[in-house]
Amino acid sequence: MSLFVALLSPTLSVSDNVDKEVIGTLFTVVGVIFSVGMSLIISVSSTGVKNKDARVIFRSQLSQIRTRFIIVFVLLSLFFILLPKDGNTELIDLWKIKDVAFRLSLNIFQVCCLLLSILYYIVNFYSIQSSLYDLQDRIENGD
Repeated sequence: MSLFVALLSPTLSVSDNVDKEVIGTLFTVVGVIFSVGMSLIISVSSTGVKNKDARVIFRSQLSQIRTRFIIVFVLLSLFFILLPKDGNTELIDLWKIKDVAFRLSLNIFQVCCLLLSILYYIVNFYSIQSSLYDLQDRIENGD
């Protein structure tokens, strides 16, 4: 989705001038959300669950969420470090069909990735919360 928006914006001559402070601020927000999410995942304990199968499923769910959190954050960190952040100079001409030039804006791509990752982390917070509620129900039921 980020790639599509990053292609569409400069191709349709939409302004792609993104201030580098915006990218830095979004990355900071992602970093805070990532650290809060990881602390939630790490602090959860399944010791009260007596049902071994339920405990294994719960731990597997948290492990998958943790792995995806880390992968997304590592990719975003690499984008933040490697992609330039200097205004309109980050346009890459990909190809031209007749009079339409398809260009990729690295700034728009980076902003879209950061915004989508914030949404992704929020959705995963709900997954963690749902898993915690399920765990609490299992403990209360003696499972």
